[in-house]
Amino acid sequence: MILGRNKLIVFKFDMDKILARIRKLFDNCEGNNWEEIVNKLSKIGQWEFENYRDYKK
Repeated sequence: MILGRNKLIVFKFDMDKILARIRKLFDNCEGNNWEEIVNKLSKIGQWEFENYRDYKK
């Protein structure tokens, strides 16, 4: 299994192993606040709020 930014490449489809690897990555994303956690999660994959800006400010 190869993990790249926004990509997961598997050579043999094994959902249990895939989910275990992803859970392990997420479990290691700790921080003192949401922003610190998000910065770590964003290195794993793209998410809907990546590069979000609040234009009301």
